[in-house]
Amino acid sequence: MSEFLADNRGGLADVDGDRGDWIEIHNPTGAPVDLAGWVLADRPDPGRGWTFPSVTLGAGEYLVVFASGKNRNDPAGELHTDFKLNADGEHVILRQPGGAVASEFAFPAQLEDVAYGLSGNVVDEVVVPEGAPVRWLVPAAAVPGWAGSSFDHSSWASGVTGVGYDTSDDFDSLIGTDVQTQMLNQRGSIYLRVPFNFAAAGEVVRMKLNMRYDDGFTAWLNGQQFAQARSPATPAWNSLATEGHLDADALRPEEFGGEGAIGALVSGLNVLAIQGLNVAQNSSDLLFLPELTISRIDPLAPASTGFLPAPSPGEHNVNAVQGFVSEVEFSAPPGFYPVAATVGLGSASEQVSIRYTTDGTIPTETHG
Repeated sequence: MSEFLADNRGGLADVDGDRGDWIEIHNPTGAPVDLAGWVLADRPDPGRGWTFPSVTLGAGEYLVVFASGKNRNDPAGELHTDFKLNADGEHVILRQPGGAVASEFAFPAQLEDVAYGLSGNVVDEVVVPEGAPVRWLVPAAAVPGWAGSSFDHSSWASGVTGVGYDTSDDFDSLIGTDVQTQMLNQRGSIYLRVPFNFAAAGEVVRMKLNMRYDDGFTAWLNGQQFAQARSPATPAWNSLATEGHLDADALRPEEFGGEGAIGALVSGLNVLAIQGLNVAQNSSDLLFLPELTISRIDPLAPASTGFLPAPSPGEHNVNAVQGFVSEVEFSAPPGFYPVAATVGLGSASEQVSIRYTTDGTIPTETHG
């Protein structure tokens, strides 16, 4: 067993449309396994359990069994145990034919829509950090192939992200390359190319783009489009953003999934290409500050058991955590105050460090 969910409210549904408990079985070996005679149980009693039919689990494959109490064991259909899991905490056991325990979880009280199981040994690597080297061009005409990995950008201007300008000081701390002269009252689009190296060690399972942007953009990885916001579906060289982006929202990184472009990733040199769009040529500000993170399976990383905040039935698990801290509580209610007010921050969890910023940037250990 690799994962289970004992309090399923909004997750995986069975063929009847019910969201019951489920248990994930993983074959980590290099050979197929016939599960005929294997047993799932919710008690340590060797005589108790639900028996698998003859179902072959291929090398590296996953199988989801619903712990619904519906007791279905048709090998051609959806599998359901004759018991349910107790979200208050109990055992779930997988036994081989003959009774030997293959895996077991003696688990604590569970949380709604949070799974429990083995860490997926997922390593997150920031391949494009904020402030990364960038090549940029404010196009005066279409540039064929500019988003592809093999395009020669040696004649383009160089700088670092974030690229943009600000006439009102809201983005000043984030701007690494100022393009006000080239864009304000001149152009509405800008091309950015951010080269990065990636050593493909381990299977890539996720990719995400955290983007601070004003006003819109489309992003490509090695020429394959994978993310956009407030942009035409296929932007032209002189396209504008389809709508404005509030400055307060632009300061906060927005996450975009990049799983659709994982296949374009290569071992070695890659290029993140971004077409940044302003809502108007006379707009008072502009900002494009990307951060690209690639998550991969590290087979050498030590496994651990714990809560899995993002359930992944039938797929690689995320990294396990041992518990959750209480939410940060504010001493004053939200709202607008006509004069300066003192606000205290606290948490019911012990040994918690609270970091904060007041300008929308991500806090670090150096912040209060």
